[in-house]
Amino acid sequence: ENNKSRDYPWEIYTLKEILHATNNFHNDNKIGEGGFGSVYWGRTTNMVLQIAVKRLKAMSAKAEMEFAVEVEILGRVRHKNLLGLRGFYASGDERLIVYDYMPNHCLITHLHGKLAADCLLDWPRRMSIAIGAAEGL
Repeated sequence: ENNKSRDYPWEIYTLKEILHATNNFHNDNKIGEGGFGSVYWGRTTNMVLQIAVKRLKAMSAKAEMEFAVEVEILGRVRHKNLLGLRGFYASGDERLIVYDYMPNHCLITHLHGKLAADCLLDWPRRMSIAIGAAEGL
């Protein structure tokens, strides 16, 4: 597919590029797990840009719809409170979404995970985060 003649702002990656970036989805590169799949850290081919790659678990009608909606919405919306979408890969049963890498972990890690004890998130700060996220949506 020709990436130059498209009318959308994200990139279509090859599986080879994503496998190289994530070291073949090596477990050492795994940075998260969610309901629809795992997230891996990686670097682009030129080794300059850090990325996060969500690899969807199993292809079902619901997962396919979730993938399409996420790519469409995050690919077109830019906001300081939303993670940036770089692109995707979709072929056969494999669905991969490539995001900007967020080096300070996710909000759930700061609220309830290994960083919760080190991070003082009182209720006013939590409300501020919630309002900022709502503004992004």
